[in-house]
Amino acid sequence: MPVRGTLVPSRVPAGVSVLMLPSGPAVRTRHRGRHDQLPAVHQALRAWMQANQHTPRGEPWERYLTNPILEPDPAKQETEVVWPVEP
Repeated sequence: MPVRGTLVPSRVPAGVSVLMLPSGPAVRTRHRGRHDQLPAVHQALRAWMQANQHTPRGEPWERYLTNPILEPDPAKQETEVVWPVEP
């Protein structure tokens, strides 16, 4: 989740990691379905980047858009995959 201001490491709860996501261009896709299908989504995104002359920069991240408590059907859960690319 985005945070404004300065984070004080001593005030970050145990089990929570603080990291900075890179700014700049990225490619993204939205997957609707089971989480065990995400490796294929990553492979497809990498193939699309290669076919469209985009060079990955760093590692991708996933944003889980569906709350599994509110939507327990895995086929209806949505995940956004974001992959930074070179400008």
